[in-house]
Amino acid sequence: MRAGFALELISKLPKLGPYQCLFLLEALHELRAEEAVAAALEEAASAVGATCAVHAFWGATLYRPQDLPSAAQFRAAAGAKPLQAGRGGAAAGPVTGEDGRTGTNPEAVDLSRVAVMPGVMTDFIKGVSAHARVCPPMPAPERLQPPPPLPERFMLDIPVDARAAYSAAGAYEALEALEELTSISYTGGDGKRSAPGPAPDAADGADTLAMHLQFRDFFIFSALRAGDWLGRPGGQHGAKPRQPWAPPSCSALSRWCAGRTGLPFVDAAMRELGATGFMNNRGRQNAASFFAKGLHQDWRLGAAVFQALLIDHDTAVNAGNWAYNAGVGADPRNRTFRTVSQGTKYDSEARYIRAWVPELAGLEPDLAHEPWRLPADEVAALGYPAPMVAPATQIAVGPKRGGAR
Repeated sequence: MRAGFALELISKLPKLGPYQCLFLLEALHELRAEEAVAAALEEAASAVGATCAVHAFWGATLYRPQDLPSAAQFRAAAGAKPLQAGRGGAAAGPVTGEDGRTGTNPEAVDLSRVAVMPGVMTDFIKGVSAHARVCPPMPAPERLQPPPPLPERFMLDIPVDARAAYSAAGAYEALEALEELTSISYTGGDGKRSAPGPAPDAADGADTLAMHLQFRDFFIFSALRAGDWLGRPGGQHGAKPRQPWAPPSCSALSRWCAGRTGLPFVDAAMRELGATGFMNNRGRQNAASFFAKGLHQDWRLGAAVFQALLIDHDTAVNAGNWAYNAGVGADPRNRTFRTVSQGTKYDSEARYIRAWVPELAGLEPDLAHEPWRLPADEVAALGYPAPMVAPATQIAVGPKRGGAR
């Protein structure tokens, strides 16, 4: 196996798959519409001697870069222990507009606090939970101001009622999805935002959502500070994996991509990704952990596949999560996901497996998770491949029987 074969494989994978391509084309269409509206407003204002400026605001993360804790606050939240710093060069200094507002270009925002953030995710979470603030939303108006006088060719059908504007923008559908995710009611009977009405476990749902947004922030800020680690085999800290990567295997990569590993929970996740451009978070962790720690393949290969296929791909988040699950990222404990145990815990009725792995649809849940337990002739009749690794390595033992240890 010649040197650099892994990088050669990565270079041949498409950087943009069909699902994300369609998503980006739709987003580009909306962006161009926004730019056209901004240009029309500025032109109309200029025609009547008025000043008009359309500002862009940082919206990439839960916390704005300038709202992150200071180095001292991060240390205090971590219990005054020395923080493990991330590798890489220093971040850019603060650059803001004349009015103090920051733009969306990473080179035009205050990254001075990003430079002092810890390189370990748990320390980052403790710091932002204790000391960072989320920029509050602007209060919703009861009624929109009437549009200014504009030349007829710029006149649009602008709703005057705020609720009609929110409805046209799909805001209520988005709130309904958020309510379902967090179990918190955000709207009253009149459609206006109301105080949250907690349902059972509502706080847990909201906390879980916030925690995952904090994870996402950590990866994005880490990439802004020292993005060169995204392409290194040693990941964020230049670490060596606990076990060296095996030589790149086209066969292993092909079976993993096709959802033919013989591990049903992993295969269901990979088939969902190939068919839809989406994979649930639990599936992503298990698929990545199995590829890097079960097959011992270079994590960058798996990350490149996700980049090509995921509709919601983000370079920093994807690479950060892959390095994390491969044991070369911001995870000092180096978790390994035991995919069979993960499946039985989070898909106990095997509904997810049977939906995406039709070869196993007729089996009882326990056998759908472990089809190799069937007699040999029945296994052969399924047309489902044998496991690529010993199934026992994918079953948790000891106190952490949930599947990760």
